[in-house]
Amino acid sequence: MLAKIPAKVEFDNSYASEEFDPQIISRRLKEIADRLRVPFLDLNSSLEESPDPLRVFMSWEYHFDKEGHDFTAEQLYSFFNEHK
Repeated sequence: MLAKIPAKVEFDNSYASEEFDPQIISRRLKEIADRLRVPFLDLNSSLEESPDPLRVFMSWEYHFDKEGHDFTAEQLYSFFNEHK
């Protein structure tokens, strides 16, 4: 199993530029996992579906806040139970 934990820079556009795509790591990991048939939990995709992905990060830095830790724990728990 493989899980990709999001980073705030992937959602706040602080590193977005023509030369750098902040979502490239998630996409590459998904491609590799799909090719190798490894169960993959892409938390970036889960956050992208929400109205405000930045809600799970502290406003003053890049770490998760309580909601971010709860979100991650719930996702990981469900994923690990599904792929025993």
